[in-house]
Amino acid sequence: MKPAENTLPQQPDKEIIEPQLNLLLTTDEDDDRPVYIAGNFNNWVTQDKHFQMEKVGKGLYHFKFPVDFNYPDELLYKFTRGDWSEVEIDKYGNRTENRSCKQHSGVRKEHVAKWRHNWLPFKPNFLPKVHLVSEEFEIPQLNKKRKVWALLPYDYETSTEHYPVMYLQDAQNLFNEKAKFGNWEIDKKKLAVMAEYKIGKIIVIAVEHADNERILEYNVGNTVLGTGQGKKYIRFLTDTLKPFIDENFRTKPEREYTGIGGSSMGGLVSIFSGIMYPEVFGKLMIFSPSLWVVPKIKLSFWIWKNHKTLEFTCMPEEMKVRR
Repeated sequence: MKPAENTLPQQPDKEIIEPQLNLLLTTDEDDDRPVYIAGNFNNWVTQDKHFQMEKVGKGLYHFKFPVDFNYPDELLYKFTRGDWSEVEIDKYGNRTENRSCKQHSGVRKEHVAKWRHNWLPFKPNFLPKVHLVSEEFEIPQLNKKRKVWALLPYDYETSTEHYPVMYLQDAQNLFNEKAKFGNWEIDKKKLAVMAEYKIGKIIVIAVEHADNERILEYNVGNTVLGTGQGKKYIRFLTDTLKPFIDENFRTKPEREYTGIGGSSMGGLVSIFSGIMYPEVFGKLMIFSPSLWVVPKIKLSFWIWKNHKTLEFTCMPEEMKVRR
């Protein structure tokens, strides 16, 4: 008789038990999308191929943690189909709390009733507080002024917490419903969701671009676009803006809690910020960078004598570049 598709071979626990922790997941809703584990051990990355589960049957998935896995005191995690818009939910369609585990070996059985599909609702009470830092923030390196925004955690005014900071370019397109070139909706799709799902709370510092001089400011050195002002702009971020933000907001100023990011030319200048100041920026969030501007750029020269890690996220893939 042919065995049922959603059952394991007989005595699965005895076959799987070994020194490493094994997660055995069953789900009532199944399709062709892979299942990933996101947690406090991988910065809650939702599509980390190192933590992709193996499909062993219909509605049945298995993952074995590596022998050299560094277990946190308490393992916190969720199952996703590759994005927070496709995260596990309960049978009523509500979000679930983070799963918790202190095992380092054996088999742990888990179950997901349903998966969210294509839409991750946000709740207004988790929206960040939008604060105008300055209408005309001085940029002495360029002899210019610029509008700068801070997106603060929803409970910033009632808490005493200190927060990681992400510096993002092109503020006009980050949370503006009427943005000319599209809206990232970072306030809704990232900050509100992170807070509600207890993934973490951060401060986003959003710097508006220079309109007609945007490319000039984001262009670093001599490129196919000519000579840019990117190096001066980066020094503004590191030498002027960041010290001001750290002094006036409750931040965690260390490099491991400081990131920078952007898209297109904003992504390019953010990459160079990480290369030039690895002691300042420990994380990069890069979307579709304009690498064609510097066709000879090579990642092989990204070496740092202290062998620290610069976390480089180039959507939709995540990679870590050794520094």
